[in-house]
Amino acid sequence: HQLSKLWFNLHTKDKKSSYARDVFGQECFQHEKADGCGLLGFYELLNQRKEVGMSLLNRACEMGHLFSCIHLFKDTRKVRPQDQHAAMPYAVKLCQLKNGDACTWIGIRHLEKKDYIIAKDYFTLGCDQKNAEACHLQGMISWDQGDKKFSGEFLDKGCKLKLAKSCYYLAEHLWLEKKKLDSYRYFKESCDFQFSNGCLGLGRFYSEQGDRNLALKYFSRSCE
Repeated sequence: HQLSKLWFNLHTKDKKSSYARDVFGQECFQHEKADGCGLLGFYELLNQRKEVGMSLLNRACEMGHLFSCIHLFKDTRKVRPQDQHAAMPYAVKLCQLKNGDACTWIGIRHLEKKDYIIAKDYFTLGCDQKNAEACHLQGMISWDQGDKKFSGEFLDKGCKLKLAKSCYYLAEHLWLEKKKLDSYRYFKESCDFQFSNGCLGLGRFYSEQGDRNLALKYFSRSCE
């Protein structure tokens, strides 16, 4: 709490406070506190000493300082956008710190290499941390592998996290299984989330029910 107050004062009053630097340094090197190393690293960046700052952020990240890892991950992808390998250690650390976006990013990298087993492991971790895309991708891979029950569970999680395409694909799967009343609810959610194919699915549902007016309503919404 005191470190946070000092950092706030540093931003609002004196950006070159040597007192702040000394306190952060003591917390980092004498007490081996991740917050101290992270704040000292950001202090150095704030004062245009990038090499020293990034080194301190690396130290802090290794110690489990979330914001240091996030900064390193983003900076590496910005400076070296084509070098996914360079960003991977920071993503792995972030995933270990329960950052769902990082877990999902790792999963996508393995999916691109067709490492489906590893990709699914990371998508599960990402989904557990409420990343809707991770839930969706886990569901789609499982469906392609023939595990419809597992797929349905993850697409449902993605839908509950308001990812419209998860609602839609789950609705399509249920439709193919002739569970049309169940599929209706997911088409409806997808359409409510402004996903055009979800509205198309509702139109198809009402068309089969013989309700021409509602079918035309949702076909029109899909077209719009």
